[in-house]
Amino acid sequence: MTTSALPHRRPCPRHAGIAGAFGGVVLVSVAVAVAGVGVAAAETAAEILTRECTSYEPNPDLFSSPPRVSDCHGANLIDADLTGANLTWANLTGAILAGAVLSGADVAGATLTDSTLTGATLINTTLTDTTLTDSDLSDSDLTGADLTDANLFGVRLVDADLTGANLSGANLTRANLNGANLTGTSAVPADIAVVAETVDGAPVTWSAPTMPTGLTFGTCAPASGTVFPVGATAVSCTVSSLWGGNVTTGSGTVIVTVAPVIDPPATGSSGSLDSIFGFGS
Repeated sequence: MTTSALPHRRPCPRHAGIAGAFGGVVLVSVAVAVAGVGVAAAETAAEILTRECTSYEPNPDLFSSPPRVSDCHGANLIDADLTGANLTWANLTGAILAGAVLSGADVAGATLTDSTLTGATLINTTLTDTTLTDSDLSDSDLTGADLTDANLFGVRLVDADLTGANLSGANLTRANLNGANLTGTSAVPADIAVVAETVDGAPVTWSAPTMPTGLTFGTCAPASGTVFPVGATAVSCTVSSLWGGNVTTGSGTVIVTVAPVIDPPATGSSGSLDSIFGFGS
């Protein structure tokens, strides 16, 4: 039989179908493998605290018998995201919270003696009645934090941002606030707005604020009694620690506006009024 007489063999379509089927399986397997390599979901604050604390109580009750509170003493919580966590009355003595985020968390009544919170974010955190004795909060962000009646004896707040924090009743004896920002706190005068009678500005005075325990009010520039020009002028005030003499600052704004000049109503002659009402000749 010659070569030209050999029958022409076409590929079997079943083979192609099988190859396609295997290809589909391979593709599905790859898709599943890729999907499985995704980033794991971040742990919740409750999961982190459950793992790192001796015991974690998500619904603390100080007045139950026995009291239900979290015990996180010495816990390693570096860079932990504890946003909104409930740590009321918790024992966080010696805990390491450097770089941790506790924004919006409730830490009222908790004990954080000798804890480390350097670089921590505590924006709008509730710290009322909290004990922070000898803790380190250097470079931390305490913007809007509530530190009412907090015990900050010997605490380090070097370069911390306390803008708008509530320091009412706080004890800052022997605290180191060197370089801290106290703008908007009770330790510096509040913003003032006055109305000047002329465009030359107006003298503005203020009283020294009632200081938290352990701090003393310094001086402001420009000083109280200065004639401030029309517009907004920033005022920077110093605050010192009664122990160690370290100095920090806070600023406020004096806004001076000019009272509007109201022209008296125009008074026309009777002749002109007659003309208006049609009584003139």
